[in-house]
Amino acid sequence: MFSNLVAWKWLKVSEFSPHLLHVELSRKPLNSFSSEYLREYGKLFDTLAEDPSDIRAVVLSSSIPKLFTAGLDLAAANNIGDIGAKEPEVDSARASLAMRKNVLELQHAIGAPGRCPFPVVVALHGAVVGLGVDLISACDIRYAASDASFTIKEVDIGLAPDIGTLAYLPKITGNDSLVRC
Repeated sequence: MFSNLVAWKWLKVSEFSPHLLHVELSRKPLNSFSSEYLREYGKLFDTLAEDPSDIRAVVLSSSIPKLFTAGLDLAAANNIGDIGAKEPEVDSARASLAMRKNVLELQHAIGAPGRCPFPVVVALHGAVVGLGVDLISACDIRYAASDASFTIKEVDIGLAPDIGTLAYLPKITGNDSLVRC
């Protein structure tokens, strides 16, 4: 039914039953996200949203047994800040503008499940770290196993959780005060 989908490098797409797709995050060893992985994730959901005629729901999960995702791949994150820095003639304002464009693209990719005209259910287990909270926040339904744990680690390494957490979390919890704790 969904044979028009391309092969994905880090995502497994299968059909549970008619009209129900299963998408698994599958970037070993920790499902940590690079810019390329996030773009692939966004492109997959945008592709599904373009022709939703046979899709009634999508279940998102992790193929790694003991965790959902370790969040942002810190080695790959260094490249985000280097945009424009490799060219000596690029001033800091232009480099910052290029970085802003990149962050907006990543935010767009994370929000892709929210643009789908069908429900996206995320089944969680194990650790959901940093960027993982952004990913699950953009889904319609979050179903967590008893071993699921959530943490926003960006602040521990000097980053603002600006890819989606700050926008989604107050809406999900329904309590701004709780989010500020």
